[in-house]
Amino acid sequence: MVFFVVIIVSNTLFVIKETERAVMLRFGQVVNADIEPGLHWKIPWVNTVRVFDARIQTE
Repeated sequence: MVFFVVIIVSNTLFVIKETERAVMLRFGQVVNADIEPGLHWKIPWVNTVRVFDARIQTE
């Protein structure tokens, strides 16, 4: 029982680093276009999060 609770909680929380930005999708549609750094939550198996590097790229 405790094992299942740990799995659900670990799928609910996610962290965005200072050098990253993220987009949250709900069933493939954009719900939140710019997630700031920090600890956030999502609905497991409904929302997905795509994380992008926000640092300036130079050649």
